[in-house]
Amino acid sequence: MEEAKTQFQLIQAAYDTLSDPQERAFYDRNRDSILRGKASEGGSKPETLDLFKYFSSQCYSGFNDSEKGFYTVYRQVFEKLAVLDMQYMDDEEEEIFIPSFGQSDSDLEDVGRFYAYWSSYCSAMDFRWADEYDIREAQRMGRWVEKKIEKDNNKARQKARRQFNEEVRALVAYVRKRDKRWLERKKQINAKIAENAQKQLACQQRQREERQKSMKEDVEQERANLAAYEEQLKQLEGQFAREWGLTDSEDSYQSEEGEAQEETEGVAENQETGEEELLLDDLYCVACNKAFKTEKAMENHQRSKKHKENLEALKATMNAEDRAFFNTTAFDNEAEQQNLDNIIPVITVALTNTDRENTKKV
Repeated sequence: MEEAKTQFQLIQAAYDTLSDPQERAFYDRNRDSILRGKASEGGSKPETLDLFKYFSSQCYSGFNDSEKGFYTVYRQVFEKLAVLDMQYMDDEEEEIFIPSFGQSDSDLEDVGRFYAYWSSYCSAMDFRWADEYDIREAQRMGRWVEKKIEKDNNKARQKARRQFNEEVRALVAYVRKRDKRWLERKKQINAKIAENAQKQLACQQRQREERQKSMKEDVEQERANLAAYEEQLKQLEGQFAREWGLTDSEDSYQSEEGEAQEETEGVAENQETGEEELLLDDLYCVACNKAFKTEKAMENHQRSKKHKENLEALKATMNAEDRAFFNTTAFDNEAEQQNLDNIIPVITVALTNTDRENTKKV
């Protein structure tokens, strides 16, 4: 059972590594070193730390704080790396703080700070052991050879630093993926992200409602302003009509009809009382049966198409009635008949002159 459990853990660890694209790429580049548990270039240098043996689940036993536990093994690894870097940090005045890996019960905030620092790790070591040439041998070969050797050695150091930084960052990703504390930390982060998303949605909804309310208030205010403007315009139109004697819409029309009706009733009363003369006001239109307050209104009315039509209709009606009446009446002599022929055009001309020259009597 123990052997089967061990083999199953190895298979599970291999599956976790190969299923992750980044881990698999790093494994493919360093397959021989990982399988042997040491660097492939003749062993590690004295100043460095061989990290390849820690890319396997066989280096720890269980996720606990025991001597071979997950948290103890990797805490010691990162402590050794921190010691190596601190040896090359020459700024003594600046306080150097490198987060520790911690234990199984470490605070999750400290766990987050640890992974934030080591995920962007950059070594402070100078990697002089990676030099290809001995600079002391170049001193007797001339200045040009010495510069060439220094340039080649710097390239070798930069290459070794990049490789080591890549190894450390890959190890950090490998450990973080299996760290129970980080998984719990991710849950908290995701919960906080979801909470912030809900707050943001609520804030957006509140802002949207406030904008809609503001737009509604602006529309109502605009309507109120428009109503006030229309009322002011009506007052100005009424004032203009009173000053210039103009009629407007149905109210003015009804007012004119009312005045015309009153005038007609007055004429009927005069007829009943036996008055022989019919007095017409200067601003009264016989054809349209309307009275006006000012001469300007009377002139505008006389130029209207409706007035002209009513006038022509009145002339035609009177001519027809007169002809019908006089044709049915007998005359004593030809003189009276001649007078009748002269009366009809005279009446027509009189009506036209009355309407045009605003006379008082017909």
